[in-house]
Amino acid sequence: MESELRAESASSDSLGRSVGARPVAGRLLTADEVAARLGVQPSWVNKAARANRIPHVRVGRYRRFRWQDLEAWLETQSVA
Repeated sequence: MESELRAESASSDSLGRSVGARPVAGRLLTADEVAARLGVQPSWVNKAARANRIPHVRVGRYRRFRWQDLEAWLETQSVA
C-alpha cells in the first residue's frame, strides 16, 4: 500500500518540487501542475475553475484539483 501512495521517481526543479511524477493517490494538485499535465496555460486552468467548467476543490481561498476528477471530466469532453 505504501508504494501506491508514492509518486514515481522524478527529478526536482529549483524549488524542490517534483517534476514529471505522476500524482500521488489523493494528492491535491495546483493549477500549475494541472496546466503542465494538460498542456495549457495556468491562467486557463484558473479561469476554467472560477467559471466552474472544470472540477476543483476549494481550500480556503485556493483552488486545488484531484487528478482522478480531471481524468473523468476529460472523458466527458471527447468530441465524436
